[in-house]
Amino acid sequence: MGTEKKLVVKRKSLGQAVGEELLSLIRTGEWSPGDKLPSEQLLMQRFGVGRNALREGIHGLIRIGVLDVQPGVGTTVLSIEGSEVLDKETVASLLGAGVLDELYDLRLLLEGEAAEKAAERATKAELAEILKHQNLYESAVEHGTPTYEHDIAFHRAIVQASGNSIYPVILDLTADRLVSSRRATDSVPSAVALAKDQHAAIYSAIAAKDAPLARRLIQEHIRAGRAALNEWILREKQQSKPNGKKQSKSNK
Repeated sequence: MGTEKKLVVKRKSLGQAVGEELLSLIRTGEWSPGDKLPSEQLLMQRFGVGRNALREGIHGLIRIGVLDVQPGVGTTVLSIEGSEVLDKETVASLLGAGVLDELYDLRLLLEGEAAEKAAERATKAELAEILKHQNLYESAVEHGTPTYEHDIAFHRAIVQASGNSIYPVILDLTADRLVSSRRATDSVPSAVALAKDQHAAIYSAIAAKDAPLARRLIQEHIRAGRAALNEWILREKQQSKPNGKKQSKSNK
């Protein structure tokens, strides 16, 4: 397993230091994509930290799409693509508690403008692409299969239809950072059902060339997604408390 290591913390939380150390170990090949991390107890012993700091570090890597937690499975490595080019200062910023709010603020601005431009400029082919991903999302909802990939594709199709070649590049960067968050909201049934209806309304506004309505609807949709994520985070915190109804299943 390697020698135990006490983390030295400078102007950052202990959880952020844990996240950086975990990311460093993943980069150097100790754990590869698809590998399951050791148990919480072993990681706490290795880094010389408590459970709260360890979970803060793990959740930080979940937020940037490096790790994923699934009930009954544990914590697994998803990917380090896109993380390899980040310096320590950027990683520390991404692992901070406020990063999700900042990314969602960016989406509100970017996708609001993109939806408005799509309503003004979308070609028949681009409208068909948006509708295709809306239908795939609805089909996934009806069959009870994961929706997050169809959600990402739906939003990207709208941004692509804006006619601005830079918008999709920026959106892809935020999508990479938020993929695990979108997976999380898949477990909030009310959020999935609401998103299905919102997607249909957004498409209808774009197809009708109602630019102000398209902007307003997609921003309402993004805010609803953030609220659903807050609900999921609160639920996870409650489940991880020692006196909660059940213990977190991660790393078991």
